[in-house]
Amino acid sequence: MLNVYHTYIPKQIIWKEEMYPQLLSVLEAKKNYGNISIYTNTSTKKQMKDIGLPYDYVNTSLLNKEKSRMYSYYKLKVYENIKEEFLHIDTDTILYKNFHFQDSNKEFIFSSPSDVGPEGLNEHDFPNLVKTYAGLFYVLEKQHSDFKKDNFKVSEIPNMSVIYAKDYESMNLAAKKSIEHYQKNKKFIDEAGGECYIEQLMIHLNLMEINEAYKNQVRNKETFLSHKEFLMVEQEYQGITSSNYTFPFKFIVTTPKGYNQCNSLLSCPHDDRNEKELTLRSEEDIIKLFDFDFFGVQHLTYRKWDRILQCICIGYLHKNYGEHWIRQVHDYYKSIYPSYGKETLSEGEKLYERLTGFKF
Repeated sequence: MLNVYHTYIPKQIIWKEEMYPQLLSVLEAKKNYGNISIYTNTSTKKQMKDIGLPYDYVNTSLLNKEKSRMYSYYKLKVYENIKEEFLHIDTDTILYKNFHFQDSNKEFIFSSPSDVGPEGLNEHDFPNLVKTYAGLFYVLEKQHSDFKKDNFKVSEIPNMSVIYAKDYESMNLAAKKSIEHYQKNKKFIDEAGGECYIEQLMIHLNLMEINEAYKNQVRNKETFLSHKEFLMVEQEYQGITSSNYTFPFKFIVTTPKGYNQCNSLLSCPHDDRNEKELTLRSEEDIIKLFDFDFFGVQHLTYRKWDRILQCICIGYLHKNYGEHWIRQVHDYYKSIYPSYGKETLSEGEKLYERLTGFKF
């Protein structure tokens, strides 16, 4: 059996908008892989226990005394310490199917290339890529080997929302080296917001330098589960995170290999690249997605705060796992949200009530 892991320590608490996708991620992992555990600290463990998240095991011993401004630092510690072949997914990543990673001949599989939009790199990507990767890399250039300098290519940097590591020893060492680099430059990297730099770039370059098989995978373009980010939004730069959208509203869903299906909401203009356009012509179309598996993978990232995606997550949980799960989440936050100055109902819950008539 392939063991599956989450890692998460929030700066304050896990907010409700984060909890619904985390719960769905846990339930789908247990359905498809038979297990999931999490690395966290004692206060977060208590919150998850109070809500009732059905993890198989909660490990607090590794991270309980660790403190960092970089959320990815905790993940690095986990990658350094797992002593087995493993699958690690982010808490906002949902695997709706078993991809049978162990049947591949790959040493490592990552979700997709990092920070590439629907049409490839564009004017919005370059400033972000410079800030996220290139700026830190070249400011600290003297600390990098000639190999790393020669092999720094933006298009090859993996998003690590999904990590399958067959050669866990190489991953242990790559993470260890990334931690050492971070600790040596901690103040500078912290101030620069280098979460993705220490995880996605430095682990990738360390693995290439350590592991010949991985380097060959990269050269042969065999590193990724998907050739682009799984979920993109046509109105990305018109304020999607604040739900400032109009209909018709389009998602671009990039599918893993092997999927080639359409339905009433989907058109398939780029089948050769496994891309589908998912069009919501009105709010009522959202209901049709309460049983949609996003072709096997959904990585919500910051979009989990959008009310449409919140509503879809709630609807999927309700339809596939039962009312008690969404009530457990809502009832927990109903008792604590007033102390944080937050409304009892989230935007996603309000939309779900309006579309379905369900009352929390």
